[in-house]
Amino acid sequence: MSPLDPHNELKSVEPLLIAESDVDKPDLEMTDVEMVEMSVELEKKLEDKPEKKSDFVIDESKCNANWKTYGYGLYVEYFYQMAVQKFIMLLNYAFYGQYLNLSGAQFRAAATVPMSAWSLKIFMGVLSDMVPIRGQRRRPYIIIGMTMTFFCFLLASIWRKPQPYYEYDRGACTVNKTVIHNPDAQDDAFFYIMVFSAAVFFLAIADVASDALKIEYSQQEPKKTRGTITSVTFMFNACGGILGALLIGIGMNGPAFGGDFCWAIPFRILTGIVALICVLAVLNTFFRIREHHENVKRRNIRKEAWQFFKAFQSREVLQVFVALFIWAVCNRVMSPAGMKVKKNWAKVTPLVSTLTGIVSGFFELGGVFLVKKYFLNASWRKILLVSRLIIIAVDNIVECVTIFDIIRNPYFYFADDLISSIPEGMTHLVAGLIVIEICRPGLEAMFHSLLVTSFVIGMTVGAPISILITLPFGIGSDKTYLAELGGDQPADRMAVFYSFMLTMCVQLLCLPCLLLLPAQKSDVKKLREKKQNYPRLAAAYLIVLCVAFILTLFLTLGVLVPALNCHKIFGGKGC
Repeated sequence: MSPLDPHNELKSVEPLLIAESDVDKPDLEMTDVEMVEMSVELEKKLEDKPEKKSDFVIDESKCNANWKTYGYGLYVEYFYQMAVQKFIMLLNYAFYGQYLNLSGAQFRAAATVPMSAWSLKIFMGVLSDMVPIRGQRRRPYIIIGMTMTFFCFLLASIWRKPQPYYEYDRGACTVNKTVIHNPDAQDDAFFYIMVFSAAVFFLAIADVASDALKIEYSQQEPKKTRGTITSVTFMFNACGGILGALLIGIGMNGPAFGGDFCWAIPFRILTGIVALICVLAVLNTFFRIREHHENVKRRNIRKEAWQFFKAFQSREVLQVFVALFIWAVCNRVMSPAGMKVKKNWAKVTPLVSTLTGIVSGFFELGGVFLVKKYFLNASWRKILLVSRLIIIAVDNIVECVTIFDIIRNPYFYFADDLISSIPEGMTHLVAGLIVIEICRPGLEAMFHSLLVTSFVIGMTVGAPISILITLPFGIGSDKTYLAELGGDQPADRMAVFYSFMLTMCVQLLCLPCLLLLPAQKSDVKKLREKKQNYPRLAAAYLIVLCVAFILTLFLTLGVLVPALNCHKIFGGKGC
């Protein structure tokens, strides 16, 4: 049975109104017990029935039929999109850092610029919600986004082959770092950074439309099983991420990429494979995805923006946005020493890192399954609280054991990632379930994209905070970690330890904000029934978000501009 089946929902209230002439009067006399039983039965049936939508009327029978026929198309679309996204994310270390040997500032830009496109998802959500193409609001944008992503990877595939920065001896399977083979590698890097930034931008367009379509279908699930569609999409997301990680882990583990193999798949072939995945995503959308809204007319953006603000200022919506923004800022505050500890003390190789990421994907999938199977109706607050405490505890225990040289092993070091991936998967799914409950019909893309925008901006704000609060410890130089340079002394270890303890305290500050989140679906409904609105607080939040967005752009430009990236706030050593 489809998760959207109405489960014997009440088709009409009229059959309950039985004409007096159709029954005998003695039958109308019911005992108190019979009346209570009928009332309980009626309440159960009403609970299973999805809430009526006042703004956007949905044909539930058609929605149900569409999901039975085309539902798995949306799952497969998430698989393809995450495979492409994961490939771009994992390019940073192997391709930019090792193969092209970028400077620190350029490496930071390579990681920052592409992902900054996610901060623009709110504008993409406006387009998807209010500017339909040929009467449809989702499918055309998915097709356009994935088609343009295909062209980006096609360009990267047919462009001249990038040469490694250092001399690479294929016969001896070694890299000679004393001989520069390609002094123009930085120019090649700039081209690929721009191409893959454009790919992320177009991928975000497809992602916004896919998320909105997922929410539309999820809101039609019966109350008791609502969240099933979201759970399955997270599972397909995790599987797609594993595919993207495999392409990097297997294809880019030759010596030129800092890996352990004596061979590597040519970069052109890898980008060509990802381009093929984009083609499959377009075909899947065209043939296997359908919308239950047809012939939708273009809406007045000014009027709908006001409607969105009216919905946004409601208590149940505003509380969620504020809580998750604080959550993103605090949890992004991490010690800058983490990468140095991983590289110099734990001796983690790219192969181990990639394979651990793949295994972590399976563990994260297990966390999603746990929520879907056993905790779908459990308290969201408790799940997030327990998950976050486990992540913080495991992370700091592993770091401390490595810092004080109790165990310095790359496989032990990644026990943190493996264990933490389970609660991470639970956290991601719960956040998705909360979004489904607060979204308004007809504004799904705007709600979801604004939430993602808030989360991305929050994480970006957390990054410079990490650098600023750990500056007094002096943990940015390799001299702190390498014994051959006079480092790795008790004083150095304590400085690194204090930086981790400080950032841990900041991360714990986000836990009280969980009180702002609803505990479950019923709590969202209760808050909505109170009809409490806070327009001034909503306006203040949006202003803070805009200021933070400008700060995000400033930080990105600071990384790119050579005159600025020497400053400590951008990760430099100081001008």
